Amino acid sequence: MSIPEKLAAIRGLLEREGCGDCDAQGYTLGAMNPETEEIQHLPCETCNGTGLNSAYAPLLAVVREECQGWPDHYPCNLKIPGSSECSDCDNTGYTTRSWEGALDGELEGALIKAVSRLLAKMRAGMHFMSEYYKWSAVDDCLTTLLLRRTDDTREAAADALLAALEERGG
Repeated sequence: MSIPEKLAAIRGLLEREGCGDCDAQGYTLGAMNPETEEIQHLPCETCNGTGLNSAYAPLLAVVREECQGWPDHYPCNLKIPGSSECSDCDNTGYTTRSWEGALDGELEGALIKAVSRLLAKMRAGMHFMSEYYKWSAVDDCLTTLLLRRTDDTREAAADALLAALEERGG
């Protein structure tokens, strides 16, 4: 599996993890609107209306980016008024970040930094300790693996994170 394919698999596992505090579209039931007597759906405060687990935002920022459409031609079709479909991003507004042309060590450092930020957020939010220890093991694994490797550390980092995500079930 190539590095872009591994990053796409990591992105898929992270995006599959829902918020838990709202529905899949990122909304919670709010108060009743007195004018229309309908219940308003408010954007979830936990995930900011994305429907994704906000703890994984640092990792998602490493493996995905906003869809740009075709380079030097058109923007993402979702950004064009009246358009509701984009084949480049499968209507999500995001594509997998390629990391081609990145400096040596840039992807690896970004992954370690993202996992460290995830751990800090978990410590602050008092998440389940078992979950914290799993991610702590991922952080240790990434650091140890990268210190020992002398060949392609980019591939080693992607392998370590993908294996850890698959082991913990997404």
